[in-house]
Amino acid sequence: RLGYPAASLLDEMMSSIQPTKSNYVIEPEGIVMRESTRPKPCVDSQVAKALAFIKQHASEGINVSNVVAAAGISRSGLESRFRGQLGLTIHDAIREAQLNQVKTLVSETALAAKEIAAQTGFKSVQHMSTAFRLAFGSPPAEYRHKVQMNRNFDHSANAIQLNRRTGHNSEIVAQSAMAASSVSAGVSGNKR
Repeated sequence: RLGYPAASLLDEMMSSIQPTKSNYVIEPEGIVMRESTRPKPCVDSQVAKALAFIKQHASEGINVSNVVAAAGISRSGLESRFRGQLGLTIHDAIREAQLNQVKTLVSETALAAKEIAAQTGFKSVQHMSTAFRLAFGSPPAEYRHKVQMNRNFDHSANAIQLNRRTGHNSEIVAQSAMAASSVSAGVSGNKR
């Protein structure tokens, strides 16, 4: 995602075209798991069972008692195993699963915050927004805006590259791409 926009900007600068912005921030969309970054498999069958339950049911508003019942072990025993295996509490694992679902929905859909909260097991938008901000550094609406801006930047950079290959006026092509991005962002817009 960074290569084409950077090459396009460098090409503009080398062609003595004044860049439209002085700073570009491109947020990562996520982490691609490689073998070196993949979490170690959980060898504790109770913890693995609990994690599978959390992954499957996190959006249903489950709590620690639900996970303990699904794992078939005492709460203190499961908490101890979670801390030893994962360095997390059961509650932390539930919250992490919920927040990852929120992040996906904020990034990939135009759902309103109220709908996202309901679909991910949060009892209120305020609670979801606060937890999201603490986990990811910005509230869901601001995060969605950053993701959309990065996508718009990608569209503009791709248009500039296309015009250089075809010989079209870069400014017109870039404006067309940005206008098209704005229209699509407006259709799927940020509903709060």
